[in-house]
Amino acid sequence: MLPASERILLGPGPSLMSPRVMKALGAPMLSHLDPQFVEIMDDVRARLARVFHAPDGSFAFAVSGTGTAAMETAVANLIAPGTRVLSAQTARQVRAMLELAVQPGGTAPRARVMGWRVAGKTGTAHKQENGSYAPDKYISSFVGLAPVSAPRIVVAVMLDEPSAGKYYGGVVAAPVFAQVVQGALRLLNVPHDAPLEPVPLPGEGEEAREST
Repeated sequence: MLPASERILLGPGPSLMSPRVMKALGAPMLSHLDPQFVEIMDDVRARLARVFHAPDGSFAFAVSGTGTAAMETAVANLIAPGTRVLSAQTARQVRAMLELAVQPGGTAPRARVMGWRVAGKTGTAHKQENGSYAPDKYISSFVGLAPVSAPRIVVAVMLDEPSAGKYYGGVVAAPVFAQVVQGALRLLNVPHDAPLEPVPLPGEGEEAREST
């Protein structure tokens, strides 16, 4: 059993929340009587995704470190290899939503690949600099999977401070994703799940732009 200082119990009965654990979870110190308590705990549950269940039905977490890295470590330690964390139906629904992003009118039509369906998510964020966000420095990304009908690979592209006046993830990172994915699927001899027809590229400004 973990010492009380290293445990957080959420669920039926009282909650034991050490300052170290609450700091690691990025949650403020609140009394269980505070009106925000339930909302904060629901958010913590959602971010940790999977837990060990104590005999009384509570949830027990072991966390070391601070911030996002600690939460990721906790999740990795709690999820055994091969454990399902999403239902097949939920996975299909998310995959369908991600595929919409690469369709005409989406944020990343430049991620499409001839012969295979792809899906993914763009990202465009201001960089942090001297304690604030730099107005003209960006990190641009696109993370996706292919082929959609039976995923074989996941590719993540991140560009640090893209130049040439363009910085949206769908404009600068998505094309890199498309080239990498096309080459990888060919090498892996993955069956096609889309027509072998040239993929038309959007005109200037035709794709949607994510907010930064």
